[in-house]
Amino acid sequence: MSRVWRPTALFVLLLLAIVLAGCAGGSRNTVPSGLSSQNQSVSTAAGENNFDFSVSERDSDDSYDTATATQISFGEEGARVTGSGAVADATRVTITTEGSYIVSGSCTDGSLIVDLAGEEAKAQIVLAGVNLECGSAPALLVAQADKVFITLAPNSENILGDGGGRSDLTDEGDAAISTTGGTSAGTSTGTSTTGDAADEASDSGNAADTASTSEDATLFSHDDLTINGTGSLTVSSTAHHAIVSKDDLVITGGRLMLSAGGDGIQGKDCVKITGGEITCSTGDDGIVSTETDLPYERGFVSIEGGRLDIAAADDGIKGESLVRLAGGTVVVSQSTEGLEAPLLWIEGGSASISASDDGLNAAGEARSDYHMDISGGALFVDAEGDGLDSNGSIAQSGGVVVVAGPTRQGNGALDAQQGASTSGGTLLAVDSSGMSMSYGPDSMQATLLYSLPSVQAVGTRISLVDTAGTVLFSYVSAKQFSTLAYSAAELQLSGSYSFVVGGELLGATALVSDVPTAETGEAGSNGAAKTALEISNFSRGGTLSGGEVLCSFTLTEQAAQIAANGTVSAYSGQEMMGGFGGGAPGGRGGGPGTPENPGGQGRQGGQGGVPGAPGDQGGQGEAPGGTWPTR
Repeated sequence: MSRVWRPTALFVLLLLAIVLAGCAGGSRNTVPSGLSSQNQSVSTAAGENNFDFSVSERDSDDSYDTATATQISFGEEGARVTGSGAVADATRVTITTEGSYIVSGSCTDGSLIVDLAGEEAKAQIVLAGVNLECGSAPALLVAQADKVFITLAPNSENILGDGGGRSDLTDEGDAAISTTGGTSAGTSTGTSTTGDAADEASDSGNAADTASTSEDATLFSHDDLTINGTGSLTVSSTAHHAIVSKDDLVITGGRLMLSAGGDGIQGKDCVKITGGEITCSTGDDGIVSTETDLPYERGFVSIEGGRLDIAAADDGIKGESLVRLAGGTVVVSQSTEGLEAPLLWIEGGSASISASDDGLNAAGEARSDYHMDISGGALFVDAEGDGLDSNGSIAQSGGVVVVAGPTRQGNGALDAQQGASTSGGTLLAVDSSGMSMSYGPDSMQATLLYSLPSVQAVGTRISLVDTAGTVLFSYVSAKQFSTLAYSAAELQLSGSYSFVVGGELLGATALVSDVPTAETGEAGSNGAAKTALEISNFSRGGTLSGGEVLCSFTLTEQAAQIAANGTVSAYSGQEMMGGFGGGAPGGRGGGPGTPENPGGQGRQGGQGGVPGAPGDQGGQGEAPGGTWPTR
């Protein structure tokens, strides 16, 4: 008979503060432990890595002097330059000298080229209400410079487009750039031989770039590129990329609206984002760093601030070496894989990830020291592949992670080939795939893996309650589930608990991060947009009234496996497959008789038993069919 949960006392569990930002300073000399820094050193099987996550003061400095800056104004009949350092040729303008340039105007067939002499030359391009379309070259091209700063002027709206498609590129996007600076389609870009040579030298390690570089983005830079300011920039590319830097790409401010048939943002050596608002809709990856060669400290994406809304046909955010979330707000509303890199570091900030395959995937081809480290922040993952997947290991030491895992077979909410462990933070992960795991016996914090007696329907509330009526967590799933993994500081060895389905939760405090939903922008409990963990319907504290007790148990193992009836056993840390299916159908009867005495048809064998729930034995098949009778 089902028991009804009747709390013996009203108790509201106060919400623990969640630190959502990384801290600066220090280094890491082992596989990531969760400490955040600007320059982090990691010793792995692939060797020593020194990731430079710092940005300079000038990267964030969006000031400029209108009195001394050169003015560039575009029009349909031609461009006009007022001041020195730039040359106009019809609707093409080439900047050749260091300095600040304020750009405005509109042209449906115009382009701006930065081609500076000198290896240390820098320029600031202030976009102050410009609308440039170019179908035969990048609308804005950095051909040669040490670094270019694109500043979005206050209250300005700026647009860069490809005029509906690039005639100089194939559908695959790869028209070569000649050593004289023009495109193979014959469009003059003003790119110098020195510029390409310097670019190829800085791109060392990419064999394809050594021969040619495809300027396959609407905003393309061969060298370091920074975007700052407070204005807006819309960049579109019909079949190729929106923004590409073949060196470092830094974003510290501005409102960017990107749409591309290829990638939204691509920084070869790295992408570093510390501020701004970025909306990205792409036919390939949302944000990607593409360097695959030594040294290993390149090929990373680091996010320390700002807000990102990404809808990608392939990966939401990808690094050939590392993806790091240390602050800000990340919403990946659509992706094949949400975050992918050999090293994944979740240190702070808030993220909501939706993926048709893996949510977070520690994998890649450039290196093999796969590891996922979660040390802070708030993370919600909704995945139909593995929720958290590592071809190596997973370690959590802080933060709050909620995973709505797969319903299809062959995947799990967690999947770590070399094991997963926890020393802090909170994890709740559910799935119904029959391939489940939780944090293993190496964990320093109690953890459990629970097999429910049956698949729970969408919208089911499940709660874990102690004997005093304290609600450790309550969760309403948007997907069906039959297995649940949980770990938190509140879960104590030798504690007694009950899993309860249904009921009404009163006075709970939803865990609040800073991640609104990209789709609805619904108001959350903090008065702002609805947060990631509110989207996940995960909360702690309050009082549960009513509901059905599925099982009660005493936690006798640090890493425990909880059977449907509440039996507790030690959990090995391995994936827990679904139970064996029932017996095979019964066989047919014996063979026919002799010609003088032919046998009759035997009875068809019985059907196999119903497959068991994860961890339980499936039912036995029916008895085989009878023998062939004789006459």
